[in-house]
Amino acid sequence: MKRHYFPLALIGLLVFAGVGLAVGPNANPGVIPNNGPKYAELSAEWWQWAFSFPAADLPFLNTGGPVDISAHQSGAVWFLAGANNGLTEPRTGEVPAGTRLFLPLVNFVNDYPCPSEFGFEPPPGETLEHFLQSTGNEVLDFFVPDPATLFAEIDGVPL
Repeated sequence: MKRHYFPLALIGLLVFAGVGLAVGPNANPGVIPNNGPKYAELSAEWWQWAFSFPAADLPFLNTGGPVDISAHQSGAVWFLAGANNGLTEPRTGEVPAGTRLFLPLVNFVNDYPCPSEFGFEPPPGETLEHFLQSTGNEVLDFFVPDPATLFAEIDGVPL
């Protein structure tokens, strides 16, 4: 059975980490503006990174246990995942100097197909993509009614 995953409302930040996350304050985290395809590309790479873990170790489903932020990381950009179900457990660790971080402030996996008893099917004439977007956005609107309340900080510095 082929599953279709469609990431929805991935709000991300690309930041420079001059020193490790748990070392000391960074007065200029250097948030890079979203002005082109780079965020979309990094979003796709983030999902590839997240799903590179065994199902039991998916970083975005971790509810607060220890997280090795260096796991499955390489290159100039590292990916981070928050805790599931609104938990705000910090992620700590050391990031190599000059490494950029990409992290979602919110994300959601809306997958298809589901068992028939769930009744989760697109109505006749609606594309699967539109169906997954609209149902996913309804869930996100429920859990994050005010996106302005989302936040992130690096070394204690709000972004």
